[in-house]
Amino acid sequence: MGFIFPYKVKVVKKRFISDRIVKLSIERPYNYDCKLGQVIDLSIDAPQFGLEVDTFTIIDVSGNTFFDIIVKSCPNDSKISDYLSIINTNESIFISDAWDSQEYKGPGLFIVENIFIARILNILKKISPDSINISNHKLLLFNENKADVFFGSEMKKILGTNFKNIYHGNQFDYYSLLKKRVYNLDQKIYICGTYKFEKNIMAALLSIGFNKEQIHTGK
Repeated sequence: MGFIFPYKVKVVKKRFISDRIVKLSIERPYNYDCKLGQVIDLSIDAPQFGLEVDTFTIIDVSGNTFFDIIVKSCPNDSKISDYLSIINTNESIFISDAWDSQEYKGPGLFIVENIFIARILNILKKISPDSINISNHKLLLFNENKADVFFGSEMKKILGTNFKNIYHGNQFDYYSLLKKRVYNLDQKIYICGTYKFEKNIMAALLSIGFNKEQIHTGK
């Protein structure tokens, strides 16, 4: 038996965005409170998953009966993500309450791994009515290729030229990619992505000359 969260729900719909990225529509429990950009912890009640838990971002809450999460298949990184990429509709999963994973501490540079962009979008939407304040925010969005881009038009509308896509392919060096794009060593930095992504970005930023106190990661 795996780790059991409070809500047992079904997968209502499944759609492939690219060969490794899937959007799942999840049954929404009665009076379940969730917002765009929040995250849920998810488990599967099957022996092969043990007590494994994974966290997924909510990318759409437009329906009262379901909400959407985004899943990226990561071989050898997450058994749950891999399983969700092949899950059938009407299968059951367990989810936690939705919660905020990213804390906003003022203007700065956001460095985000592709499918995690929804976590930042909600923050920027709250700031965007203030055009003076939003100009102090920049975003570097890491994508393997163009097919992986999410909310690109929304980001462009909010940030304009302060929004940059970085297409890095399969083989790349974090330090080299950041060194030629990050010049202001006095700004706050927000990193949002998988643990591996956050660890690699953190190491590159420290090598460039940032202090740990300037760098903020998700919870």
